[in-house]
Amino acid sequence: MQNENITKAKEMFWKYCGVKQYMDSDGVLAEYEAFGIPEEQEELWKNEIAKEQYDTVLDVARAPQERTMAAASLLDSFHPEWYAALLQVICEGGPVGLDTYSLEKVYICLLGYALRYPRPQAEITEDVCSLLDCLKKLREGPITIDRDSVATLELLMQTPVDETYVKEDIQKQIEYFEKKLP
Repeated sequence: MQNENITKAKEMFWKYCGVKQYMDSDGVLAEYEAFGIPEEQEELWKNEIAKEQYDTVLDVARAPQERTMAAASLLDSFHPEWYAALLQVICEGGPVGLDTYSLEKVYICLLGYALRYPRPQAEITEDVCSLLDCLKKLREGPITIDRDSVATLELLMQTPVDETYVKEDIQKQIEYFEKKLP
């Protein structure tokens, strides 16, 4: 297969996040399949897409407080096909190297996403419960705070962001999202 064909196939795969039903609905599935991309290669591309989305979540978590909501809008580009894998990675171990406050932002962004994209109610409930469990574990564990990530917040609120603040904030988020459950 020529490099230009591989490049074109990869562009198509990425554009549709590897979801062939969307390629089909746009009338390009036959063109994509004509490239004859092996399943092994598609799996590699899927892993690249998943890593990119995971990195987006880390970017959201590391964004200074004043940019968090803008950065969280990046999650709107997530595709439901990848959300489940991303959720599993984060709930199993969480992003490595993040302080508690930043990790809380990751879970909150994912909770918002879990409630926004349409699918069966049982799946929504399961995901929200999984993320709430992550938040509860976070609240009960050791609290770490990256002073740089909370500096602006402290200035705006005129209050220190310390262990008590973070635990109370996590508790408020838990209560808020528990109310969203059916």
